[in-house]
Amino acid sequence: MTQLKGLVALLFAAGCGGAYAETETDGELQTEPGATSASEEVCYPATYAEPCGSSAWSIETPGGVRQALVRGPGAPHRALSLRILRADNRYSICGRFAADPVADAECGQMPVFLASDFEIHAPIRRLHCGEGWGLFDDCTDAAGNAVYDEGPANLDPSDLELAPELRLECAGARCRTADRSVPGPAR
Repeated sequence: MTQLKGLVALLFAAGCGGAYAETETDGELQTEPGATSASEEVCYPATYAEPCGSSAWSIETPGGVRQALVRGPGAPHRALSLRILRADNRYSICGRFAADPVADAECGQMPVFLASDFEIHAPIRRLHCGEGWGLFDDCTDAAGNAVYDEGPANLDPSDLELAPELRLECAGARCRTADRSVPGPAR
């Protein structure tokens, strides 16, 4: 029933437009400046975070930083390796907040951001790790500081960790994942 109410609110807000998008968080509608309707996508600065061991993102909205689970084809963690994600890179994630939060097994109730595209900003930093870097414990120097490689300004095939059924499509700097079995637009 809650999903139906969220859908009705989303459809109503999309039909009415306005200067703000409305998203529901913890049962209350919240406005997102910059959008003209609840279905309009906005790009926000974001950084990768792992609260409670879950892949989440700190998204900088006009109302403040919100930690959210990012879902959809524009979720960077669906495409990028952990040596890129954990290297304190700067991103923009484009999309919108979902109407209802989800219950995450590790973090409890979390907002969901439905991402259509992402952009990783240059320079792209990569963690420099040894051979046994499964837990990232050998990606630091003797003092315990992370060791980074400033590599190519663009994503390199070695930066990707795509599921076998996915491919990465980019148009300029904006990227998204797509199903390999579905022919995509020329991007």
